[in-house]
Amino acid sequence: MEKRVNDLIADGERTKQAAEETARYTAIQNALREAGVQKVDLAFRAVRDDIRRNDAGDLVSLDGKPLGEAVAAFVKSNPEFLPARIAGGSGATHGQPGAPASNIDLNDIRPGMTKEQSAAAWAAVRSALQS
Repeated sequence: MEKRVNDLIADGERTKQAAEETARYTAIQNALREAGVQKVDLAFRAVRDDIRRNDAGDLVSLDGKPLGEAVAAFVKSNPEFLPARIAGGSGATHGQPGAPASNIDLNDIRPGMTKEQSAAAWAAVRSALQS
């Protein structure tokens, strides 16, 4: 009977510890989302062991910073976890700043164009390149 009671007490402690850990993990993930982190799971794995509860029950970093400040410092030192500042990738852009708009649409350039249409397209390309 005593063994069974001790087992129940141990199970209760494990359940309580699991619930506290889940609450800590959720708070850390929410703080990362609020800081604008895009890859929350990856950033979470990087910071979860550095965040603990203090004697008052607050989440703090190992050096004593509150959770929000610790996450902000982590994000500042690891900006690769934030979304890209420039949308798109390398390659052609939609135009150059200050370049005049041409009167030709690239969708109008196609096989079978007349000589006049082709000449107008080439003239538009040349004028765009010269300016």
